Amino acid sequence: MKLTTRIAVTTLILAGGVGRGTATAQRPDISGRWTFNASQSDKPRDMMQGDTAGGEQRGEGRRGGFGGAQSDSTVTLTPESDSALVLSSDGRKIKQKVDGGGDIEIKGRWQGNDFVVERKVSGAGKVTEDYLLSQDKKQLFVIVNVQGPRGRDIEFRRVYDATTS
Repeated sequence: MKLTTRIAVTTLILAGGVGRGTATAQRPDISGRWTFNASQSDKPRDMMQGDTAGGEQRGEGRRGGFGGAQSDSTVTLTPESDSALVLSSDGRKIKQKVDGGGDIEIKGRWQGNDFVVERKVSGAGKVTEDYLLSQDKKQLFVIVNVQGPRGRDIEFRRVYDATTS
């Protein structure tokens, strides 16, 4: 190896540009409090034409807002009126029991700069939420895709504004 090549490779290694293990990419930070912005969000009730689930339109949860927190290996979502959901950010699944039968299988993972949460309900379809932070970090967009068990799918957007303390 030529001296100039060795110097260049050594400089890259010392600067963190090359190495055996790649460093974890810098992920957007969705930590903080987020308030639902109804005027910029889609209205799934209008899109679903009266299809209800338990008195509430499917997918319209977390309307008041929620808290987010993250570390290198987890993302925590805490709705205002519910307990925290701590997800491993590497796609590992967790199961939650549902009163009255069935289980919900939940997993979270980073897909590029988006954090994706998938919920599979035994015998009832799948809900995917794709969390995208705006470039100015003032809004959080959540693209929700509901796949029903009978092939009826719907996709809508929820928009949240960052709450300043």
